[in-house]
Amino acid sequence: MTERGIVEVAIYMHGNLALKEEERREGTQKRKQAPSKRPAIPASEKLLYLGVIVLCMLVAGAVLYQTAQLYSVNTRIQDVQREIQRLEKENQKLKLEGEKLREPQRLYELGKQLGFAVPAEENVIPVSPDKHIITSTERKTAYVE
Repeated sequence: MTERGIVEVAIYMHGNLALKEEERREGTQKRKQAPSKRPAIPASEKLLYLGVIVLCMLVAGAVLYQTAQLYSVNTRIQDVQREIQRLEKENQKLKLEGEKLREPQRLYELGKQLGFAVPAEENVIPVSPDKHIITSTERKTAYVE
């Protein structure tokens, strides 16, 4: 029997709990003091891990940058579409106003206000597209050249 076994038998027989507790403490202290040997990671493997992390960060940054650019382009497209709709509405209003200004009744009334008279049927001169019209502001008449 070993020395420890003898001490344990003696402790058990005599019932000395103080010695038993002391022995347990010595055993746990010895276990705690023993340094555990962990295998060290080689430098090349550390560099590989670092490279993978840096590569992942670059890819994530590129994806975020592209997403930001896409968002910016989409907002500009929406702004341009809103501007186009506004201009189309304004263009439609201007077309209606132009049609109102070209109404024959309105032109007739405007001519009367400015002092123009309706010509007699015999004073109307038919004009072809190849002839030039010369207007005279003194007599408010037109001549065909």
